[in-house]
Amino acid sequence: MSSEVEKRLEYGRIGKPQIKKDELNKYMGNFRERVYLTMTVEQMRKEYYQKALIDRLDSGFSTTATLHIHAEIAKELQSIYTKIAKEKEIAFTFYSNNETIAPTTIGLVICSKEAVNIEHVDISEMYPNAESQFGNPKENETKKEGFFHKLFGK
Repeated sequence: MSSEVEKRLEYGRIGKPQIKKDELNKYMGNFRERVYLTMTVEQMRKEYYQKALIDRLDSGFSTTATLHIHAEIAKELQSIYTKIAKEKEIAFTFYSNNETIAPTTIGLVICSKEAVNIEHVDISEMYPNAESQFGNPKENETKKEGFFHKLFGK
């Protein structure tokens, strides 16, 4: 009986012990087995990964899927991904653990309320050729000659 009282006092003093605390912090309060997709802050800045995310959202998720955005990233990035979430009609929330973030920190997580057990959740593993697949085709094209260049040949 005294051990039960000691447990309750300990929980009151320091809180109830958490299961997989590091995993919960990494995946913005979610367990790994519930995660569909992750993006680092660095990946979130790249337009071709944004297009890859849209492609992945178009392939469908459970109706219970939620997009979690790290609250510490730049507001411009937050607005890009909230706009995508609204367009694709997926629920989104902001997550903050009051820690500073680095480019390799996970800045976006799409997860479910139930386990989905997807082996590769990083967007770079799902789309290894994202840059060539979704990159800007205009960068690869040769510059077109304008009207005056054709007219005067300069």
